[in-house]
Amino acid sequence: IGWGDRIGSLRPGHLADVAILAVEDREVVLTDSYGVSETVRRQIVARTTIVGGKVMARVS
Repeated sequence: IGWGDRIGSLRPGHLADVAILAVEDREVVLTDSYGVSETVRRQIVARTTIVGGKVMARVS
């Protein structure tokens, strides 16, 4: 697409969409579309979302 000079790396001047995630120790019940549930002990949670180099959401 001809954007090789602007995307594909985390460098100043480049566009970036980034999700910063954390694994937290917490018991969570997950239920699928069939109604089947399972309890897990860890959960992946979003901490920060960056779109086009701008912070869109941040969770403490």
